[in-house]
Amino acid sequence: MADWGIPNWLDAGSYGNTTQWSENRWRWEFTRRREDCRKDFLTYKDQTRSALEEGRADEVKGSPDAHSPRLLRPDEPGFVAEVPECYEKYGLNNLPNPAIGNQPFYVILFRKRAVKRVMFPEDGIEAGFFGATDAVIVFDLNSPLSDQLEAARGLLERAQSKRIGRLLQSKRYPSKWLTYLRVLDARESGASLGKIAGSGVLAGRRQELQAARDVLKQAEALCFKWPN
Repeated sequence: MADWGIPNWLDAGSYGNTTQWSENRWRWEFTRRREDCRKDFLTYKDQTRSALEEGRADEVKGSPDAHSPRLLRPDEPGFVAEVPECYEKYGLNNLPNPAIGNQPFYVILFRKRAVKRVMFPEDGIEAGFFGATDAVIVFDLNSPLSDQLEAARGLLERAQSKRIGRLLQSKRYPSKWLTYLRVLDARESGASLGKIAGSGVLAGRRQELQAARDVLKQAEALCFKWPN
């Protein structure tokens, strides 16, 4: 089994000073525990390194006196593999080594959820561009935006309530994130739900299998869908 740099789940201190972690670090910790993330890195790390070496050789050949920073190895913090559709899959431009939690901040800058596209009258509407759950609102740029934005919020809330039956809220529970990581790591180490439930990791929750099962499910969901 590969060593993915996972701390000892029974010892909260082995995770380091999590109170100092940025949101990007938290998100990276969940992302790097994904199996597809690990497989993608292993698949593309060597060819990325080879491409960098070839580029460095061409650079030196073109300018023999040039001095460039040392190329990072795949097992070093800051190295990123060029993975196809990385941005769409993980929200990152390139993929750092999932075995390293403490990555430089600039390689774990996750994208924020944003508007897909701003449509102007001269652009027209592309067939098939808008999905079944998308909504498009046209703003008048010759009028103040504050009133329009307030009205747009009301329109969208009414539309969402009518279509889905309720307003969807972003659920963020950062106080639980360390517990989630420990439960994920417990399962990766082979711990049963019973052992997790009886370990005290669930922080005050009932020591029952269902409680451990619920927390595990919530933790696994956070690996794939980060609340923005």
